[in-house]
This record gives sequence, C-alpha cells and structure tokens, in this order.
Amino acid sequence: MNELEIKLMPSNLINDEFNLDKIIYDLDIEIERKSFNPDTLDYFVSIASGVLCALLDILWVGDFDLEKCYDMSSEKAENFVKQIAKKMGCKSDEMDSCVKFLEEKFRIPSDGNTPDFGGGLQHHLRDFAHHPTIVGLFFSLLTQFTMKSYGTKTDGTFTIVDVPEKSKIFIGDSIPTKLIYGTLTWFFHLVSDMAGSSGSASKSGGTGIPGPILSLAKELSAIPIFHNISVDDIEL
Repeated sequence: MNELEIKLMPSNLINDEFNLDKIIYDLDIEIERKSFNPDTLDYFVSIASGVLCALLDILWVGDFDLEKCYDMSSEKAENFVKQIAKKMGCKSDEMDSCVKFLEEKFRIPSDGNTPDFGGGLQHHLRDFAHHPTIVGLFFSLLTQFTMKSYGTKTDGTFTIVDVPEKSKIFIGDSIPTKLIYGTLTWFFHLVSDMAGSSGSASKSGGTGIPGPILSLAKELSAIPIFHNISVDDIEL
C-alpha cells in the first residue's frame, strides 16, 4: 500500500536541456534565419543579371581562342627581348637580329650538350640550366663549378653529362667570373631563348623556354619518387 504524492513544479525548475518547446523554437528560428525568402525585387535582379551576362558574352567577350592567346604572349615576349637587346647595345629593330645579338653576347656551356638532351626541339625543357627557376639558376652555377650539365634523357631519367670542350670557354676561370657567368650571363641567355633561335624567331616563334610551372613539373618528374609512379604501366 504505497502512497503516491503529486506536486506542481514551477517551469523555471525544469532542465532547459530537455525543454522540447524551447528546442523546437530555437530550431525554427535557425531555419528561418538560413532560409531564402525572395521577394519580387530579388527575382528581378537575378533575371537582369543573367540577361546582362549573356549579352556581354555574346556581343563583347567572344569565343576563347588559344591562337589569340599565343599571339598575345608571343608579342609580349618579342617586345621584351627587343627591349633587353636594345639596352645591351643592339642597333637593329629586327627580331632575328636582336635574338642573334643576345645569343652571341651571352652564351652558356650547356648549349653544347644539346644532343645529350635529345636535340634542339626539347633540350630547353630537358636541360635544367634552361629553366627560368631557382632550380635552373642552381644548375647553371653548378655547371660552372663542375663542368657538367644536368637534365633528363629522352625517357625522363635524370642524367649528368660532361660539358664538351668547345663549350668550356663559356665557363669562368675564377670564382667571381663563374658567379657572373652562372647568373647574369645565364639570365640574358634565357632572354634570348624566349623568342627562339635567331633562325626561327621570326618564322615559327621558336621553341622558347618552359615557364615556371612546366619547369617545376619537369624537375619533379626526374626525382625517383615521382619518376617511379606509374598508371597502367605508363610512367609519370
């Protein structure tokens, strides 16, 4: 015969953690806050933005054209080469003459290793001293002190080759000259290569030099950990 006692408790004594009414109210407020409730003006602005963008794309932007991009970049590269050649003393305004002037004035030893890196078409990519990056500068200086060129074979593996005798005249005979040849001469040589060789600059635009991103990708691909990566038996 247990006694049952019933009491009325004030609401403020109920634990808020289990107050379902409060939880539901808070959730409703949060949902309403995060919900999108557009009015007529919102719809009008949205439609007007779409129409305006379509008109801009049709009447002004036009189609994306890689050929136009190439022409624009080639023009900027050629103007840069001409400006540098002029400052170095070139008297001609012709592209071939400007490139030839820089080629003859600023030579680097690794150009003599062109056959070792697969020939003229790709040796600017495979020869690390032709990369306009910190890595390219490092290998340019390393060539000055070791008389060796560094790059990759045609299969992408890293290789070290001796600088040929005919190209050793472009290696400094003292530490100061090695530093000058490995930095300043290297920089101006890359400028001359930007627009291709003197025989191809005005005709086909030449092969140019790889940009920083492509250079970095090539340098990383020669590292064994990257070179050994393969997908369906195709190496990176």
